Amino acid sequence: MAWIRFLDPDAEGSVPTGSSLLQAARSLGLPIGSTCGGSCSCSGCHVIVEQGKEALSPIDDEEETILSVAFGLQEGSRLACQAEIVQDTAVTVRLTPETKEAHAQRMAR
Repeated sequence: MAWIRFLDPDAEGSVPTGSSLLQAARSLGLPIGSTCGGSCSCSGCHVIVEQGKEALSPIDDEEETILSVAFGLQEGSRLACQAEIVQDTAVTVRLTPETKEAHAQRMAR
């Protein structure tokens, strides 16, 4: 099990190793976007990994391509649907305003 902490909104808990950041956020009831349903074809689940990057699966070419169109890219940017927790350690993630907006749009449908 890994420990994950989300910032803005704040939530934390343990999740099984192998979980994606998207699965972890949803298990904690957080407002995370995913227009494509987690199939790596949108950038709606863009998050910023602030701590524990080494505990996540590496970025592949597909994620890098989709991530390149996300708004507000910065060091630690990942797509939550593609970043899997591969080590039993602590990870800290910040939800972006865009992912919260993508969630709100999905819920409004």
